[in-house]
Amino acid sequence: MGSDDHRTGLSSGRSTVSSYDGDGSAAALAPAHEPSSHQISTRPFRPPDAGLQKFKPSSAAGAALKKTQRRPETAPPQTGPEILPLTVAQRGIWIGSKISRVGTIFNIAEALEIHGAVDPDIFVTSIRQVIAEAQTTRVNIFEDADGPHQIVHETYRGATPFMDFSKDAAPDAAAQAWMMADVTAPCEMERDPLWFGALVKTHEDRFFFYQRAHHIVLDGFAGGLLVRRIAEIYNAAIDGFAPPPSPFSPLKTLIEEEKTYRASKAFDRDRRYWLDRLDQFPEPVSLAQGRAPSANGLARETVRLAPET
Repeated sequence: MGSDDHRTGLSSGRSTVSSYDGDGSAAALAPAHEPSSHQISTRPFRPPDAGLQKFKPSSAAGAALKKTQRRPETAPPQTGPEILPLTVAQRGIWIGSKISRVGTIFNIAEALEIHGAVDPDIFVTSIRQVIAEAQTTRVNIFEDADGPHQIVHETYRGATPFMDFSKDAAPDAAAQAWMMADVTAPCEMERDPLWFGALVKTHEDRFFFYQRAHHIVLDGFAGGLLVRRIAEIYNAAIDGFAPPPSPFSPLKTLIEEEKTYRASKAFDRDRRYWLDRLDQFPEPVSLAQGRAPSANGLARETVRLAPET
């Protein structure tokens, strides 16, 4: 949950907080600011008596993915931390973090709603398997005399909790508050886990898969790939089969491919095209007298439309 010292204290009401260690065993988290009235559970999870409703991406999305994606090289098991340069896109985010105001949020997040019964044990284990497969979930950014680098840790340095708000007086509001508190919390690129995922329960048949990441390690498209893979692993476990091989390449492969492209004639051709194309654009028009400084945190407003709208 980011770093264990400040993100595990975000639960409210009578929520149950459980996390899973790397071996899949359940362990209680003791939040730093946990009131004594909260209930922390270490009991093992049991599959529901009724048949589980499977959490799956749409068949159309799965078919499209198979058509458009090749099977990349699977990341080999790591034997220690790996130091890599930043990609061009990552360097842009890093520079943005340097020139932005203190407290600027670079987090992106989503909460995928799941209707039906979910086995929390299997789901959280699926999350942890994706963490082991996708190196981008285990990255931190640090600087030295040569500039910024990314370090891929051998193991994940955060938590993968199951947050049960179903006993809260207002479970939906409590879950939303917990997620918003997490996504707006400061995230230190050098020390905090830059990707975080959790299973959230609000009712017996209503769950959310919540993931939050610093934009330097993930974008929206990559987040969708992680969701698909979690669903694939979960469904395979429910059906009693082994999941297909991991679709994720090592980060080193991505960096090498980018380096090859930027040294190619194709890069020069693409660069000339866009310079010529954008050179014809007029100066932007604005009614503003100047640019207002960005505010810290996030601005959010939700409006519910009537069905007839």
